[in-house]
This record gives sequence, structure tokens and C-alpha cells, in this order.
Amino acid sequence: MFKNIILISIFIISAVIINAQNAADYFPSEPGKVWRFITTPLDSLNNPVNDLAVTTIDSFAAKGNYFGREANLILSKTGTESTVNLLPFIDSSYVSTNGAVASQYLSFGSFLDSIGGTNLSFLTFLNSLTDWYDVYKLDAAVNDEYSLFRIDTTVTIDSIDYPIRFEVLVKRLNDESISTAIGSFTAKKFDVISKLSLIVTIFPFPPAAVPILTLPSTNWIAPGNWIVKNYRKSINVDLSLFSGPSFYIPGSETIIQQPVTSVREENAMPTAFELFQNYPNPFNPSTKIRFAVPFLTHPSIPSQEGKEKSERGVLVTLIVYDILGSEIATLVDEQKALGIYEVEFNGKGLSSGVYFYELKSFGQAQTKKMILSK
Repeated sequence: MFKNIILISIFIISAVIINAQNAADYFPSEPGKVWRFITTPLDSLNNPVNDLAVTTIDSFAAKGNYFGREANLILSKTGTESTVNLLPFIDSSYVSTNGAVASQYLSFGSFLDSIGGTNLSFLTFLNSLTDWYDVYKLDAAVNDEYSLFRIDTTVTIDSIDYPIRFEVLVKRLNDESISTAIGSFTAKKFDVISKLSLIVTIFPFPPAAVPILTLPSTNWIAPGNWIVKNYRKSINVDLSLFSGPSFYIPGSETIIQQPVTSVREENAMPTAFELFQNYPNPFNPSTKIRFAVPFLTHPSIPSQEGKEKSERGVLVTLIVYDILGSEIATLVDEQKALGIYEVEFNGKGLSSGVYFYELKSFGQAQTKKMILSK
């Protein structure tokens, strides 16, 4: 479980590098804005590994009420410089601004998929973290440090229980002049710090938190451009105290590469049949599922026939199953033309657990899992 909590720390840091004296002045003004970043990993000595750099494209997709707040929906995709334009958007995040505060909705759906099998107690732990967080307080005094959350829990390793504390802090730093490929800015600067500590009790003293891991991440926020730079140094981790390994967590540097623009992403229409991860995940009681229906191409169908079929639409089914394979709900069973679609699944009346949803169309099928946690 230590490994999972370390991964949570990295997930949170990755999530909150995308937030922005009025916080709205630091966020793109209208939906339709698209911008591009280059992320370069760092080796154990914090040297850039340029051959492994990736490109991220973010798109300010919509404004609306999300999870109880008026917020902005951002769609993202990441790939190599040569392939990223061909990829569909597969990630989503939400930012809400209110006065001098920019908040982010943190959910762990994509994280759960990455770690595979997970016990229910750990799912409950993750679900307890899913919420809105006031990440950036632009009116905080310089060097002020405030907590996003702090959770005390217990992990069991080799039948031994270890009380641990997991917390995320944010620290306001001095504003800083920064030069990027799109110009120079006086940027707001924040550290987002994830900490994992062992809670030690020595009678008669009160319990004390002994740090095991500290993951700092520095963000620069420029007016009208949102995040323009993020830096997270590589960290060495030693878990020998718990009979675990020693290793390092690679750092990264993310820098904006082109100005925010009102041009819609060049790949607005899907190029592949695709089922996306539901969000939020875990969920209670409802979640949303997106899927893409592309222009039809197939060796047995001439391009003109494929074009005509795409315009008319093809039969698409989207069905939810329980872990035993029993059908729970049919969300879609109709003709769908070229486009990206979103449907809602409500798990009210169902028990907590793992469920699967399967998309079928034109002889193709894709399946993903989702978790209902009440």
C-alpha cells in the first residue's frame, strides 16, 4: 500500500499543476481556448531526458455546473510531438474560480485503472479524497502554507500495522518573472507538497509524524495563460525501514510552447472508435461515460460507402455488466453518426463493487471497468 500512496502523491501533483488577485484573470476567458505544453522527464540527477519528452494539448471545452460548482471543463491528451494531433482527448479536469481562489476537482478514476487490482478498503480511502480543493489562494501572504487535506490511516505489511499520515500542502511563494517560448510574465508561484509520514508514539510524548517521503512541485501561473511552467525534481525513496526497496521517482519539467489560441483543436472529430474512462471514478451514485464514433473505414467497405454509412450512422450499443457478467443496464442501443458522445449511468440501487461497461459497433468492442463506492 505504500507504493499506492506514493502513486497517489504523484497523481495529485500531476492533477493540480493545471489550476490558476482575481483567480479568473489567470484562466483563459472563454471555451475554445487550446494550448500546448512540452513535458521533459528528469533523471536521478535532475538532468533532462529530452528523448522521452511528450506533448500535452489542453482544450478549454465548456463552462457549466460540475459536481456542485460552476466550473470550467478542460479536456487533455498527451503523446509524442508527431502523434499527439492524431490522438483523441482522453483526460478531463475541472477548475472553478471564486474571487482570489482557484479550485480543482480531484478524482482518482484514471489512477485506479493504472494500479489494477485494489481492495475495497483502499477504494474507500481513495473515494474519501474525491472532492473540490482550494488549491491556489492568490491572496495568500508570501510564504503562507495551507493544507489541502490530511488523512491518518494504517497500512499492514507482513502482518505488522504501521500508522501513517498522508497530507498535501500548498505554499505561496514570491511572484517571479519568467521567460517562456511565448513571452515573459510576472507569474504567481506556488509549491504543492505531498507528504507521507510514519506516526510514531513514544510514551509519554504525543504522537509525532516522521517524514518518509516529501514530493514538492512548483507551479508558475501567468495572467490569461493559466499554468506556464511546472517543475518537479526527482526524489530518492528509501523504504528499507519497512523491508521495502530503495528507488527514485523521476521528476519532470513542463513548459508552455505556444500561446493560448481561439482556434479549435485540429482533431475535433474522432479518428478512432474509442471508449473513454468514466468520470468520476469511483462514483456514487452517478457517473458519465464518453465514446467516439469515427469515420468508417474497413477493407470490405469502399471509402464512398464508408462515408455514406458514417453520415447515416451505425448501430452502437453501450451496456453495463456486473462482475459476474450479468447485464445491468443498456445505456445506448441506436444509430450514431460521426462524433463524440456522452451518457450518464446511475448506480442508485446497486451495491458497491466493480462493474464493466462495453461499447460495440461495426464488429468492434471495447470494455472498461468502473467502481461504485457507497
